[in-house]
Amino acid sequence: VFEGRGSKSSVVIDGRRWPSRKAPEAVFAALGLALARRKRGPTGWPLLHALGYEAGNRYERMPKPKPEPLGLPVWWAFLPGAWITWEPASQAWKAMAQDLTPALARALAHALGIPPQALSLLPQANQRRMLLRQLLALRPQAGVGSFNGVLRPKLRSSLGPQKFSTRARKAQAYIRAGDIYQANLSHQLSAPFKADPFQAYQRLMQVNPAPMAAYLDLGAVQVLSTSPERFLRLQGRQ
Repeated sequence: VFEGRGSKSSVVIDGRRWPSRKAPEAVFAALGLALARRKRGPTGWPLLHALGYEAGNRYERMPKPKPEPLGLPVWWAFLPGAWITWEPASQAWKAMAQDLTPALARALAHALGIPPQALSLLPQANQRRMLLRQLLALRPQAGVGSFNGVLRPKLRSSLGPQKFSTRARKAQAYIRAGDIYQANLSHQLSAPFKADPFQAYQRLMQVNPAPMAAYLDLGAVQVLSTSPERFLRLQGRQ
């Protein structure tokens, strides 16, 4: 797992964090090239990644952003050693895993700016595949998947109605003056919550079955995302 905050980068491998010698934007560029040149296996190799809006500060001079309240990384990438896919033809889940070749391990270590020996900590593909098969063989227990959490209906805004209205009027004044043509005014809504995060995600998907959804467990923070639209799709060179 690669994480970037500001100008600093780090890589977490099997629970151990390795500082990177490269800035986040350099890691992302080199990581993409390293994976693009790899020999593809029979199943391909998924790469999951995300960028925060604040990543743009590394490319152009912008006002200094406020600290991220949840402690999330601005740059994030995850290269899974094993994964599960749904096979429509057989109507079954399939567990897959791949090992790093020596050449790909060297390329990834160089791209990430970490010592090559760091990648030697990764478990072998057969171990990861066995673990996935054990997970797939588990039968759902009674109550699993049900949501019994507590989410108080009263949400608290980080701005409040008055401050939000003031900023909206300022944005309208800037538009009338010709300084801007649009503004994305946002504020954070928070509420106390007590439940299993993944069960909450399952419930969220029942209420809002969005086509682009994701559940990310970043350790101290879990991200529950239900997006109604695809941002970018790539097939071959199209």
